[in-house]
Amino acid sequence: MPITIKDLSVFPDHHPARGTPPILNRLNCTLYDGEITLLVGQVGAGKSTLLDVIGALRQPDEGTICFNQKPIWKGRKLDVKTVRKVGMVFQSPDEQLFAKTVLAEFKYSLRQLRLSEVQLRRCAESALASVGLSPELLQAAPLTLSQGQKRRVALATTFAANPDWLLLDEPTAGLDTAASSQFVRHLIEKKQTCSGGLVIATHDLDTFLPVAERVLVLKFGRIVADVTPSQLVDNHDIWTAAEVGLPSAVQLILHSEAKNCPIQLHSYRPEAAAAAIRQRIQQSSVSTSSVWRRNPEVKSSLQDTVSSSAITSSESVGSASGSSSTAALPVGSSLEVPSNSLSESASSSAVLDGFVRRLDPRAKWLAYMLLSVAILLQSNWDGLIAASCVTLATVLVSRVKIQETLRLLAPFTALLAVSTAFAAVKFSQQAPIWSGKIAGFSLLAANTTAKSLFPFLLIMILGMLLPATTSQLRMKQGLEQSLEFLKKLGLPVEAFALATSLTLRFIPVIIGELRRFSRIAQSRQFRKRRRQGIPLCDIPAVAIPLLLSILAIGDQLSTALEARGYHSVGQPRTRSVKLRFTQVDWLLIFLFLCISLMLMLFRFLI
Repeated sequence: MPITIKDLSVFPDHHPARGTPPILNRLNCTLYDGEITLLVGQVGAGKSTLLDVIGALRQPDEGTICFNQKPIWKGRKLDVKTVRKVGMVFQSPDEQLFAKTVLAEFKYSLRQLRLSEVQLRRCAESALASVGLSPELLQAAPLTLSQGQKRRVALATTFAANPDWLLLDEPTAGLDTAASSQFVRHLIEKKQTCSGGLVIATHDLDTFLPVAERVLVLKFGRIVADVTPSQLVDNHDIWTAAEVGLPSAVQLILHSEAKNCPIQLHSYRPEAAAAAIRQRIQQSSVSTSSVWRRNPEVKSSLQDTVSSSAITSSESVGSASGSSSTAALPVGSSLEVPSNSLSESASSSAVLDGFVRRLDPRAKWLAYMLLSVAILLQSNWDGLIAASCVTLATVLVSRVKIQETLRLLAPFTALLAVSTAFAAVKFSQQAPIWSGKIAGFSLLAANTTAKSLFPFLLIMILGMLLPATTSQLRMKQGLEQSLEFLKKLGLPVEAFALATSLTLRFIPVIIGELRRFSRIAQSRQFRKRRRQGIPLCDIPAVAIPLLLSILAIGDQLSTALEARGYHSVGQPRTRSVKLRFTQVDWLLIFLFLCISLMLMLFRFLI
């Protein structure tokens, strides 16, 4: 069941925006059965997004993705039956465990298969055995297991559904060498039994290159190289151009060339490196001891490489030595690098964004207060329309994400609509019930209610711009300097400023973690994916991992604060930067003062 990707693009806000580069930019490739394909690239190159698109966790904005020449998306409708053939293992998959027992984890993941208790237990035992775990763990609590056991249990829950394709995002992150080697052996065994293949997004090149058949190098959301590992040995300039770091084998080649002791490698396998080193020593025209006396660095490098190669070969690659290799894929004569036109337009459009963010937060707050007072004074629709135009212009200049703002305003907008509708209903106390005239519609009452609530909607929009265009550090500095006079009264200004900045910092963190765990829950349930929102049935699966993750983040933050001297408030501290009003800040205040006065005059003249 090959996976075909054609002209696939993904944009940050699901639609192309001027100056904003796409996350994935017109990708074209085919993933074949029986292959281990690696996705490599810098952080932000689009590896995880590509996995999400293949796993149908995110709908592509342009292009198509087909399983066995069958599109998985028809408009906004997802072919759930086809997507069930794909299993996903996320980065730190042990965080996806939440049930009381390991058996309950399997029950949740296999709920859609409607298995009996006997079938479920047999399937769970088989999956645990495939990752080297005992069936006795079925009654154990996942949270009491070791980190390595959690990782293997999470992998087993994915294996249990018997997917044709397995997608893995940084699967060895946080694992030591022995655990990574064992993990690779499980993947090789899975590859030999599944009818599809494996796609792995990773930075752990030394672990996965020896067992991979194909490598896709991503940069700026595009596939810039589609090669086999052996071709990458001969074209190691690709690693440098893609800026993803060099595998140990390539470092060995470059180091040996620098020491005038070149080594020829045709594979990333450790035993191949050891064999090449031995061959180079044997072919040398001088004795080995002479070479090492001339180049002690080479001696140390070769000895370390031989010893590490023997250890790694016996641990991880020995089981993979018999795996088949596919024919080399065509490689271009040069690495394809995207043009700079998009990045140049992005940098030019970011000038205004940087200008807004550099403004003093106190100046932005004062401008917000002036405009809010002028909006609250409006009593007719002419003034509110003028205020709306000013608000819209401010939003556009601020360069905030319109869709994100509208999503946050949805609850209040719904309240405004419902309140207006209720206010429009007029009941008659004199008309009898059977007359059918007990209720009517009052346009005047609806207009009055809408006119009273609409100014608060505009003020909420303006209020969102301040935290959206100000970093937490500058927000904290602005609060401390603005309220510094209150310290004379003994008020904990520093604690208030710190708490406010941390609250603003944690809101996007919590939202991001919520979305991440929602994706994991949706993937484990094989249901129709949604763009936004979390189904009620996913709340139990998301709540516990989310709370544990937030507690872990909070613990790390508190440790960092203590390390920086925040044991208690009120202690004298040295400020790295002190905010000062500039001419631009004064100009901003003057501009908004003039706009506010014009709106006030507009209210009294009309």
